[in-house]
Amino acid sequence: MSLDRDELEALRSTLRRFVQEQMPKAAAAKWDKDNVFPRDVFDRLASLGVLGLTFPEAYGGCGPSVLGAMITIEELSRRSLAVAIPYIMGACYAGMNILEWGTESQKQQLLPKVARGEILYAYGWTEPDVGADLASVKTRAERAGSDIVVNGDKRFCSGAQIADYIFTLVRTAEPEARHRNLSLVCIPPSTPGVTITSIDSMGLKGVGTTDVHFENVSISSDHLL
Repeated sequence: MSLDRDELEALRSTLRRFVQEQMPKAAAAKWDKDNVFPRDVFDRLASLGVLGLTFPEAYGGCGPSVLGAMITIEELSRRSLAVAIPYIMGACYAGMNILEWGTESQKQQLLPKVARGEILYAYGWTEPDVGADLASVKTRAERAGSDIVVNGDKRFCSGAQIADYIFTLVRTAEPEARHRNLSLVCIPPSTPGVTITSIDSMGLKGVGTTDVHFENVSISSDHLL
């Protein structure tokens, strides 16, 4: 359901109180200095129900209210990206994409976990030799019985080291077809054959960005989005 003006103002007030009480300036400075993700704080944020603002109650959410989600991002970002970006990785990367493109089974299984703050998604789009031209990705996915095998590399995969799944853009046929042979598969970073290497950066402290290498990574076909 959409939130009205009074509900949005109440949400903003709740978030500002949460930031003051659970994300004090000294703690936020330490998260930034140590480049750590404060999982305990994120879990307390999830208990407010704001991870479910991007999808309906039928899947465990409390929305959809895109404006409510943007207010949440705004208020968290005032203090620390170490909490704001993981919120985006849950409510937006996972919630919005699964709601829009997931199968009914994926929605039923995954979205309630997103609402509870139990799973985060990272984006695996770009590659070492590919910038904004995503139709030129070289990471390949091939069928192997009921599984999918992925080989390739991704660059600037922010949050991969704290994510439960990486939305991985893959090529499924010859490169000449470009846009016609691209798919998204959801790969758990703990899958054998996945190697994550941190990239030092000036921003994104608390989450960080990474290179990700996939070598004969085998996942079940129900991980296809």
